[in-house]
Amino acid sequence: MWSLGNESGHSPALEKAAAWIKKYDTERRIHYESSIYQMPGYKNDLSNIDVYSRMYAPPDAVRKYMSEKSEKPFIECEFCHAMGNGPGDLEEYYQLIYQYDRFAGGFVWEWCYHAVWMGKTSTGKDKFFYGGDFGDFPNDGNFCMDGLVFPDRRSHTGLEELKNLDIEPHQSKIIKLNYVIPEAGICTLDILYRQKRGSNLIPEKTKMGFDQFILRDGNFIYRKKNSVDYPGLSVERKEQRLIIKNDLVRYVFNYKTGTFESFSSKNTEFLNHPLEYNIWRAPTDNDRYVKTEWEKAGYDHTTVKLYSSQLDQNNKAVTIKTKLSISAPGIQKILNIRTQWTIDADGHISIIFDVSKNPVLPYLPRFGFRCFLSNRFNKIKYFGYGPNESYIDKHLSSSLGLYTATIDDMFEDYIRPQENSSHRGSKAVSLSSFEGESLRFLGNTFSFNVSRYTEEELTCKRHNFELEPCGSTVFCIDYKNSGIGSNSCGPELKKEYQLNDTHFIWQIDIVPGEDNDERICAVNAGE
Repeated sequence: MWSLGNESGHSPALEKAAAWIKKYDTERRIHYESSIYQMPGYKNDLSNIDVYSRMYAPPDAVRKYMSEKSEKPFIECEFCHAMGNGPGDLEEYYQLIYQYDRFAGGFVWEWCYHAVWMGKTSTGKDKFFYGGDFGDFPNDGNFCMDGLVFPDRRSHTGLEELKNLDIEPHQSKIIKLNYVIPEAGICTLDILYRQKRGSNLIPEKTKMGFDQFILRDGNFIYRKKNSVDYPGLSVERKEQRLIIKNDLVRYVFNYKTGTFESFSSKNTEFLNHPLEYNIWRAPTDNDRYVKTEWEKAGYDHTTVKLYSSQLDQNNKAVTIKTKLSISAPGIQKILNIRTQWTIDADGHISIIFDVSKNPVLPYLPRFGFRCFLSNRFNKIKYFGYGPNESYIDKHLSSSLGLYTATIDDMFEDYIRPQENSSHRGSKAVSLSSFEGESLRFLGNTFSFNVSRYTEEELTCKRHNFELEPCGSTVFCIDYKNSGIGSNSCGPELKKEYQLNDTHFIWQIDIVPGEDNDERICAVNAGE
């Protein structure tokens, strides 16, 4: 296919160039994206342009074109901008490609990051420079870092996402599988596709993709031991703090922050810093426009104000109810939150968040809370979508399952630091130390990520080799994390992928224990 250029406007000269190409090469088709832009007082001659070519047309624009009478095939000459953590909007486009014969396909922009290797740091980290790093002006910053592979051609999750998109079968056949769906728990059917016949490029049996079907869904429920096995809890008020303890656990709740500042079980402290409500994420490259709105709303520097609290206690549990808000200084409230923290004698904490969002403010990057755990907690075991990072609109290269990893395994190392490595659809996460301590987080469904770096560090640093670990295991657990999209160059993130719920209720449980405690089970939701 011939192209008359790229983003170069339209004129009679280009029409003459298209006419010459038609005479010179009768075999190839011609495309030119700028031919769709009409000049005032002039009607474009499109007779030698063979396709209707667009850049970053949203799916609704594709549907609109397909409803019109034009017979020219539709091509996205650029779409799904693969910049940083992305692209996150591939699936819907491919559904349209297979739905409409006239949708001839598109070209993901683009193949590789363009950066200059500048050697290694003293710790052996590769240093890649981009626009502005050489004192150059003007420059586009890291806008050339927009590929499916890194500068050294290592793939990142964007390429894995593209690889596993649905491909229509060449033929169909009925295959009988002998399996029994269990009456309880979660059951999936995983189908792996491999190359049948090898070639010079693709060896025989190479993994080509997979599909997963959830045959039965259920909840992860913690099987608690009988609470009579544990001594009752005592409660002590000390200034702005509430100390809840027995011979097994000691928890400290801070009324100023509305969260716990200490988790201690069997004389082992889990936290380096208090728990924090968390709505900020380090902006991705595809958040480059909406992050301005987030910053105007103060999402990156919020504070908590506690209005009231209530304490209830019996022999088996302590319950703390609070009313609080999250806002930024000088800006109207972002969230009103009612919380209920129930602490059992075995240290099990059940949390219910009842959240109302200010509807006039932009959608949230995320909602959840952040734990600064001791960096002894280096091992992760989780049931959710993995092992690749997964978001509401970027999860085709991940599947639901039980995974184990280390904290370093859980970090997608983008050259410009940003939000990464969330795992959506999770139901259970266990963080444990090599000494055998464990802290579990359980819920019906949530997202999480874990890292050596804070969101603040990922937000302010220009290069990955500049990142400095904070000294803690930073664990973020979220009700939801907004989608990724490709708005660095493509359309705005679709509303269904935005966290813009004006009201929601979320429950999560926290359970201290030992790494060999296997009391987390997949069971029927009603059991």
